[in-house]
Amino acid sequence: MKPVDPQAARVLLSASDSLLQPAELFDEWHARFHHLKRAHYRAAWWYERRARLFARATTVLAVIAVPLAFMATMLGAQTPLAWGVLAAVVAAFAAILASLQILDRDAERAERHRAAGCTYAKLEGDVEELCAFMPADRAVLHAHAQALLHEWQRLTGSSPVIPEPIFRAVEREIERRPVLRTGDDAELRYEEAGPDYRRAAAAADAAAAALN
Repeated sequence: MKPVDPQAARVLLSASDSLLQPAELFDEWHARFHHLKRAHYRAAWWYERRARLFARATTVLAVIAVPLAFMATMLGAQTPLAWGVLAAVVAAFAAILASLQILDRDAERAERHRAAGCTYAKLEGDVEELCAFMPADRAVLHAHAQALLHEWQRLTGSSPVIPEPIFRAVEREIERRPVLRTGDDAELRYEEAGPDYRRAAAAADAAAAALN
């Protein structure tokens, strides 16, 4: 048997100690996917609510401004000054809100965040499925992990930026409740129990040892 170099053995052991095991890696990925999913859903809910608020305010102001302008036109010089000023102010506010809707495009942002949240939910489900049916072959496991990582990188480049206050708010909620199994107003409620990643990884290690 070829003798083992002590220096190489120490380097190998120190490197293996610093690396994550498959169960720890998938647990970390699952937590990140869950965090990003909730943050994107919350951002979608927030942008959609703001878009509806601006649209309703614009509609109300436009409905008020039209009769005031019509009345000022009909009365002509007899129109009270206050009515004319009020009509001008209401019309100006309606125009400003309409311009903000066109500029901010909150409805489009909400749809993009919702799509990103759905994709992160799919990645979260893929991790849960992979942990539930952990393949004994490490090469197959590595291939699945590479596919998840590639999809994650692609999604990171195409997803809209989450507002920092929303991201931090979701982060604080997750810190207060490390195991989240109930959604909030921004996502559907669900009550499924989470997968036991470490038990699945231990079973996979035992199966691999038996095969070897």
